[in-house]
Order: sequence, then structure tokens, then C-alpha cells
Amino acid sequence: MVDNLEAYRDAVDSRVSQITDEIISYITTNGSQPGDKLLSESQISENLNLSKTSVRECVSMLNNIGLIHSVQGKGLILNEVTVDTFFRQFHHPAMNLFLKLSPEEVKNIKDLRVLIETYAVEHYLESDEDDPLEEMEGLLQQMKGLCQSDDCVGYMEIDLLFHKNIVSLARNNFLSNIYSVIRIPILREVEVAFSKGNLNTIQMYHEKIHEELKQKNRNVINLMQKHLEYLIRPKTALKHHPPLK
Repeated sequence: MVDNLEAYRDAVDSRVSQITDEIISYITTNGSQPGDKLLSESQISENLNLSKTSVRECVSMLNNIGLIHSVQGKGLILNEVTVDTFFRQFHHPAMNLFLKLSPEEVKNIKDLRVLIETYAVEHYLESDEDDPLEEMEGLLQQMKGLCQSDDCVGYMEIDLLFHKNIVSLARNNFLSNIYSVIRIPILREVEVAFSKGNLNTIQMYHEKIHEELKQKNRNVINLMQKHLEYLIRPKTALKHHPPLK
């Protein structure tokens, strides 16, 4: 019974996907541009000889991924798809909340985090920019207070903003979007690292990283790698953060 139900669901999903492809092909063939009004669901159903129910499901899917939107009194409008709108579909909390990851996928995400943050720092060090890093300094002050009050949950949330601020040094919107997509899976996997016994050491690393970045000292690369290697190790191997030497 369960196998039959799964087979039915797969068949339905496949059919919806096929119809969605037909609708997208119809839109592109007609040369529609962002902002253009599209045919109504009834017209699409008639022109493509599809059931209204199937068309409605597909239109709902296209709306959910941000390709089209509905305007009362006007109908369906084709959206302009940018890098930001493309990634926005992955940012919904529910998507991350129910995302299931294998151990290998978790490792891949953690490795990607290290690559992105290390690249951002390398880019900043090699650039002519002289960022005062004021936002980062403000986050450090917030974390210092949370560290003193042993607020591990609050500290973890600001920590993510701190590292996101590091990524912004790359001045690469595409990388920042990718980092935002993996942010929640990262949070789920590193939360165990933020224990009361680790906050002071983590804070010392953050302050040293900030100091070295301000001076554009290449030693910050080693600091970052040591700090991130601790955060991305398997949960079963997590102990205390290595001290700052």
C-alpha cells in the first residue's frame, strides 16, 4: 500500500514538472519579458490542452519559486529573476528547518563555509580597501556582553552575523547569497560548540581576527583556519576550543 502511494506521488510530481516545463516553454516561445502580463490560467489551459487543475498547480509552483506573481485585476505577471531573487527561494525558514542532510552533505557544507570565509579574507588582504570594520567592532561589543552573561544562544546568533560580516569583505554578492543559504544548516551543526566553557576562548579569537584584519596582517588566515577547523569538526569530536597562542 505504501509503495503504491509513493509511486502515485512520484507520478503526480513528474506530471506536474512536465506541465510546468511546457508552460515555461510557452512563455519563452512567445517572447515574454519581465513585467509582461501572461495569459490567464484558463487561456493557458485551453492553448496547451491541459486541465485547469494541473495548470493551477503549476502556476502555484512558479509563483512559489518567484518566476511569476499574481496582481488582482491584472492576472499573472512575469518577474525579473536576479541573483537575489534566485536565492530568495532557499531562504525560507521552513526549507532549512526540515532540510535533511547526510553526514557527507554536512561535511560538504562545512568545507564550503571555510572556503568562502577564507576567500573573503584573502580578497580583502589583497585589495586596496581600508575598511574601518565598524560593523564588525559593534558585533564584537555585543558578543562581549553576551559572553559575560553566559548567553550561549544569543552569542551564537551574533556569531553568525560576525562571520557573515567577514564574508561581505569579498564584495561578492553571489558568495554572500550562497553563505546565507547555508547559514541555517551551519547553525544547526555548530550550536554544540557554543558552551559556557568555550565562549571566552571564541571571543578572544574573534577579537584577534578583527585586530589582524584592521592591520591587514596575513596571520589572520591562520587564525581563521584554526577557529573554523574547530567549528566544522564532527559533533562527536567537539571538546574545548583550542586556546589562542
